[in-house]
Amino acid sequence: MAGDLTSNSHRRSTRMPTRPRPPSGLSQGRPFAEVLRERRMSKGWTQADLIREMQRVARRQGTSLPTAKSLKAMISRWEQGRHKPDRHNRAILCAVLGLDEKTLTVKER
Repeated sequence: MAGDLTSNSHRRSTRMPTRPRPPSGLSQGRPFAEVLRERRMSKGWTQADLIREMQRVARRQGTSLPTAKSLKAMISRWEQGRHKPDRHNRAILCAVLGLDEKTLTVKER
């Protein structure tokens, strides 16, 4: 019985917290990944919600984006700090999240 408890304890939850966090000051010196994730969560959005909003803005601007599946992988990498979006995606993120280019391209620690 005790073995059953320990066998499940090694699993990590991959779910994002469901309660939105209030936005704290978006200031210079904060990691891009932290700013992006915090801003998305402050709106109460999942990554899927962010994808839908990015697609909506891209359609309105007459530009294209990768598939939703590709965007999901890209957003995950952006939020984990493994990659940063290119100029086109950064502009769309700024429009969607209500950020300016300077805020979204803060320097890494």
